[in-house]
Amino acid sequence: MAGDRRTSQNVRLEKISAKQQKAIECLAAGQTRATAAKKAGVHPDTVSRWLRDPDVYEALQTMRRSVWERSVSKAVNATSGGVDTLVEIHKSKKTPPYVRVQAVATLLQFAESAFARTDVERRIKQIQQLVEDADPN
Repeated sequence: MAGDRRTSQNVRLEKISAKQQKAIECLAAGQTRATAAKKAGVHPDTVSRWLRDPDVYEALQTMRRSVWERSVSKAVNATSGGVDTLVEIHKSKKTPPYVRVQAVATLLQFAESAFARTDVERRIKQIQQLVEDADPN
């Protein structure tokens, strides 16, 4: 529906109970099934059964992706300070040579990884554009 702003995730969450939601939150946070079951007030076998339900499983996977994306975002935000620290270590004459070499090696690995990722992203965008341009619809 054009006016319906509900996402597929919201629809899936509407299909699961509060206890299932609690178990999913625990599992997405890295807790065991036994802990999730205890916090949800059910037997661990119940949690295992719930996870065979496509709606529950997809809600868990969506929540895990969200947790992962937040973690990656934090890591990316901390990268600048980390690189600055490595540069300081590398430039400091007080730093032992082997530590300076390791700092340079780490900076080069980071730069190579960042370049490769940027290149892959650029190529994917080019391929997507080619597909869109070739689509007759």
